[in-house]
Amino acid sequence: MKILHTADWHVGKPLRGRGRLQEQSEVLAEVVQVARDEEVDLVLISGDLFDSPAPSAEAEEVVYRILLDLSETGAVLVVAGNHDNERRLKAIEPLLRLGKVEARPFVRPPAEGGVWRGRARGGEEYAVAFLPWVPRRYIVRATELMSLRPDEQAAEFKKQMAEIVQALAAPLGDETVNILLGHVLVGRPALGGGERPSQTEFDYALDPSDFPPHLQYVALGHIHKAQAVVAPCPVWYSGAPLCLDFGEERAVPANKASEPPPRVVLVVEVEPGKPARVREVPIRSGRRLLSIRGNLEELRACRDRIPEAYLRVELEEEKRPGVADEVRKLFPDPEREGGSLVMDVRLVSGPDGAREELPTRRGRAPKELFIAYLTERRALDERLVNLFEKLYEEEVSQAGGSP
Repeated sequence: MKILHTADWHVGKPLRGRGRLQEQSEVLAEVVQVARDEEVDLVLISGDLFDSPAPSAEAEEVVYRILLDLSETGAVLVVAGNHDNERRLKAIEPLLRLGKVEARPFVRPPAEGGVWRGRARGGEEYAVAFLPWVPRRYIVRATELMSLRPDEQAAEFKKQMAEIVQALAAPLGDETVNILLGHVLVGRPALGGGERPSQTEFDYALDPSDFPPHLQYVALGHIHKAQAVVAPCPVWYSGAPLCLDFGEERAVPANKASEPPPRVVLVVEVEPGKPARVREVPIRSGRRLLSIRGNLEELRACRDRIPEAYLRVELEEEKRPGVADEVRKLFPDPEREGGSLVMDVRLVSGPDGAREELPTRRGRAPKELFIAYLTERRALDERLVNLFEKLYEEEVSQAGGSP
């Protein structure tokens, strides 16, 4: 049988304050086309359909339209991610089922919907275990927060999550194609840009050995870079099909900049009793993100050779008023009158090459502004940032999605 695996759509997510709903719609339309061209039997979506627990009506329209389009190729199975609103997804679960879309917002026992069984076009029977995102507070209770050290809390979380995986996989037999569909942190994967620091603490990551070898494929979401995880069975993150934010890659010299590689979806071929074969299929729609470095003269000299991507610029110039605007004018956005492709300008100066982001509020997210505020006052603390992020999301949710 043939499977398409995708995740981390984050529909509705802006980039430095710039909406990208049209891009996201085009990218997902290309994902649908891949499913049609490959004639897949099953589509697996490993969570984070939305970027916000209170998505806009426009974002919901994009996601639900794409889910129905995908269901024309075969069954569509979805688990909730940490960005999704589990209760909202539960409310529409019966409606999605009418369109051949099976959604699981919460972990369930195998006999109560935690395992779903189907049959591919060629007759192969398959079984899919669902592992949606499990918040730590569901496992590490208040009493344990008070009585256990942080390392003991992490160990308790990992122990119970491993038991959940084993329980979900236990009923899967040798006669079926056995799959686990999850949104969870496993091992120490390479980040792809845009992941929340508060949700990528490796102390809370599952051990890859927690996945039993009789699983033919483990389809994961949560990490935005497509990659395999070394485990007793094939374990893959599909990554996000659209570049969501600048990663931790080093900026390249402007005169050596080239088109960044496209994002991908995974096409998986598998049969009972044998490990899956995984193939990456590029997604060409949507702009890539590129970090470049140089002074104004170097940027000006090679701007025509720099690809049409969203840019983060490390500028090798002395600090002076208006220099960031000079950089932005070098790279106009052909799709927006008066707009620029430059999302960030950071000064690189001094003997140690220290970076300094030029002070501007334009197009910067609230979390980014809060980090800048703390940094200026030498009070940067990850705990404060995580608390701000949590409170901000709660406020957005209560406001119906409008910050």
